[in-house]
Amino acid sequence: ADELRQVRKLQAVAALELALSRWDESRVEGMELGSATLAAWIERLARLGVAERTRLAGLDPGRADVIVAGLVVLAGVLERLDARRFSVSGRGVRHGVALRALAGERVI
Repeated sequence: ADELRQVRKLQAVAALELALSRWDESRVEGMELGSATLAAWIERLARLGVAERTRLAGLDPGRADVIVAGLVVLAGVLERLDARRFSVSGRGVRHGVALRALAGERVI
């Protein structure tokens, strides 16, 4: 698998990468990132305390305490799927399934 679509955790990585001070879905939707970018953010965020994370542009302060764990799980999923890149979408899995079905691709 070359691509994985996920919602909140990937949106967080994209927003951090862009240092968004305010959420802007138009800048995040469809953004492609690689597993190396994800690994770099895990490393950086893990070195910061929760209070420091709450001040990062692009990170919802309410997720500062769980973001590292969530990204580690996501990195594990990417590794298991042998995915090297991912695209960010707030539309969720149903949207991707519908697009693939409409394109005549096998969904399941």
